[in-house]
Amino acid sequence: MRIYRSQASKVEAASLERYLSDEDLRFAIERNLITIGEAMMRVRDHDPETLVRISNYRGAIGRWNVNVVVHDYHQIDDTRIWDIVTEFPPILAREVQQLLRGAQP
Repeated sequence: MRIYRSQASKVEAASLERYLSDEDLRFAIERNLITIGEAMMRVRDHDPETLVRISNYRGAIGRWNVNVVVHDYHQIDDTRIWDIVTEFPPILAREVQQLLRGAQP
């Protein structure tokens, strides 16, 4: 959740225009996406029953394109990354909080 809070504060304080023009902000957000995506892949590999309790988990892992950000960084579409970080992480955070409390999301 620490990573999500860090991500959320960066996104809330920015706009698409700032994101596109601020290399440090882009790198920070991309790094957080990698961390969140890797965590979801570990849950997928070690506890698939929990992962299916997260809505759109397949879309999240695929859309975040962790491998593209890590290995094919020259193909990153910054506008697409911005769309992803403004759409999916708030839903993910709510569902993970529910899972941590032991409730069904």
